[in-house]
Amino acid sequence: ALNVASGSAASGAAGVISIRGGSGLQAGNVRVVAGISSSGAGGAVALMSGGGSSSSGTLTLGTATETRRSGAIVMASGASSKGSGTVAVQTGSSNNGVSGKLSIGTGNVANGKSGSIDIDTGRSKSGQAGVVSVGGREVQVTGSSNIGIRTSSADSTGAVSLSTGSSTEGGSGLLSLST
Repeated sequence: ALNVASGSAASGAAGVISIRGGSGLQAGNVRVVAGISSSGAGGAVALMSGGGSSSSGTLTLGTATETRRSGAIVMASGASSKGSGTVAVQTGSSNNGVSGKLSIGTGNVANGKSGSIDIDTGRSKSGQAGVVSVGGREVQVTGSSNIGIRTSSADSTGAVSLSTGSSTEGGSGLLSLST
């Protein structure tokens, strides 16, 4: 095994580990790749913050700030002929209190149009495309502009269904549409 670690400190801050590519006409890349297995699953890559007496540290994934255009962040599982892996983004569970909040948003724009948020399933050449499910005790879709709910264009498009859930005790929910 290869271990790279900074030193501990009895008082004050412990050492920092910095890994960065070189600068030049074409900047150097930083790659972290796990090993390949001839039998079984390949090695895992874990990025995780350290624990603390009050809270654990923050894990930040971001691109550099630029005056023209910043880079993209891509989170994707690898392609496979038998089924690709799952991408899960969720907050941790809590025994007492509330679990963490998951926020997905685009940045603000001083002049122009802010970015969009697209939640879509992949298309299927043979069979059915996936389902987008939004669930919770209370689900709100809000916006200062237009809100559109539609099916994608295809050889055979799907249906749009608005319904409340069934109830084993009492009445089911109310479906209300108003301007």
